[in-house]
Amino acid sequence: MKPKYGNKKVTYKGKTFDSVKEKEIFLKLIGVSGVGPKMGIAVLTTLSADEFAQVIATADDAWDDFEDNEEYWDDY
Repeated sequence: MKPKYGNKKVTYKGKTFDSVKEKEIFLKLIGVSGVGPKMGIAVLTTLSADEFAQVIATADDAWDDFEDNEEYWDDY
């Protein structure tokens, strides 16, 4: 992985991360059922740690809006 945030790097089991935050997100990702190290690296190669955190926050807000939609749930 190329350093995105200066030259500070963090390693974990031979993998190099640009920050402690990126390593922590990687560890949380691979803790999800069906997500392995290759997928975790792919996500963090595509998005920065901050961008990924924003995606998760946005998805949580979208789910909350969906759950609060009474018209949808009235049909079930």
